[in-house]
Amino acid sequence: MELSICNNLKERRKLKGNTQEELAAFLSVSITAVSKWERGECYPDIEHLPRIATFYDVTVDTLLGVDEARKQARIDEYLKKSFHYTNIGDGVKNLELWREAECEFPNDWSVLNNLVFALSYGITYGNSKERHLEIISICKRILDKCTIDTYRNRAIWHLCMANNGLGNTEKAKEYANKAPSIYDAQENMMTRILRGDELLEFSQVYIIQLAEMLAQEMKIQAISCIKNYSEKKQIFHTAIKIFELIFDKGDYGFYVCRLAELYSRLAEISAKEEDAEETLIYLDEATKYTILSDTQENINHRSLLVNRQVYEREGTTRSLMENDSHVMLEELADSRYNFVRNDHRFCAVVEALQKVAAGSVAPNAS
Repeated sequence: MELSICNNLKERRKLKGNTQEELAAFLSVSITAVSKWERGECYPDIEHLPRIATFYDVTVDTLLGVDEARKQARIDEYLKKSFHYTNIGDGVKNLELWREAECEFPNDWSVLNNLVFALSYGITYGNSKERHLEIISICKRILDKCTIDTYRNRAIWHLCMANNGLGNTEKAKEYANKAPSIYDAQENMMTRILRGDELLEFSQVYIIQLAEMLAQEMKIQAISCIKNYSEKKQIFHTAIKIFELIFDKGDYGFYVCRLAELYSRLAEISAKEEDAEETLIYLDEATKYTILSDTQENINHRSLLVNRQVYEREGTTRSLMENDSHVMLEELADSRYNFVRNDHRFCAVVEALQKVAAGSVAPNAS
């Protein structure tokens, strides 16, 4: 409570534009007393609280920070519900939730940050142009008025992505140039500062993040820049090796979904080449990791570089309510796989996926 009082006193004085002397004169106390209150060295006497609240035209609860505590408790309720919706992939409900929160707390930066995330997270629902424009409007407001670096940096990211989504490439570049480089990242600094177990724990998380980013950049390069099928496949295989090196015990945890995607990309290329053998081999691998993504339980990582980390299924987020097996079945319905559709190995893949996707309305891929 001490910090709430001292910070609130300083904040209210700045908002009103008065001096410590003016408040001291109003209360008939010394300037030293007011100065000590603002530094958190002692509390105002209880009889002064109503008069201070009157001076600043607020309630005593607001002055003490009680209102802020109630507000945070309410926001925590929204966060708990949001965690559930993102865990099951319900982007619609998550967006509705944060729109409700914005109505209740229209000027709270954490609420606005979560609303922006919900808008981008569910960009496939509704009009994407309207979503991008709303994201830009909110994020500009955050940049203009918010002083919290975390929210400002996230706003820059979303402004970059939203402008890019609208085809405003130069504007997207402008915002991207405002962000710190990877060499200036918080993580790079922390690994130079921390020591012992704290360093080991932090660096393991960072290694996983770097592996994820590196594989993602390889995927983008292969998809967007490389035309040659052989070179595309080489890049995807290299991305797979990155995960295999980090998770050398095969304890991929969350990242089985990344392996599933990479093998699916390889299958797509082989299908374009009408190489039946390669296509079926890659589909078999993609299916193995897809099913694992849908069915694996929490695990303690054993691989040397990440052996302090734990995969908790309930801590993940999804972009769709359908499971990964259902999504892969939809992909297999594409005509590119017609040339292997009657192969018994393709039929086995479909059958395995259908068992895990049970309960969803899956397309007829067989």
